Amino acid sequence: MRNTILATLLGILFFFFLACTMTISGRGVRQNELEQAVNRGVEQTAARMKEEGYGAVSDEELLAELSEAVLSGINSDCAIKLQVLECDQQAGVLSVRATGTFQHPNGEEGKVTAERTVVWEKHKLE
Repeated sequence: MRNTILATLLGILFFFFLACTMTISGRGVRQNELEQAVNRGVEQTAARMKEEGYGAVSDEELLAELSEAVLSGINSDCAIKLQVLECDQQAGVLSVRATGTFQHPNGEEGKVTAERTVVWEKHKLE
């Protein structure tokens, strides 16, 4: 009887330890994934802005490309909200904030956020 109670308590403790570990590591993985996707998406979009020339590409096309680049880098079960803080081709500024929401193993909602700003120069020095 004593061994049965001890085994049950150890099983419950193991379950809680496993749930805590999954919650902590899941949040870290999603945060890292979101930061990498936002960084890669903003860099690709800024490179396109530099290649195409200023004003040759509309803001809507750039934002669509940014959304596609960010969302293609997400593999987890996050719902992503992409907010463009500033997109000015003439000034050479692109600033984005992405927020991902997901479910923890215990059923609670978790949030991760990544923000990235890129500034580039219009003129080349020759």
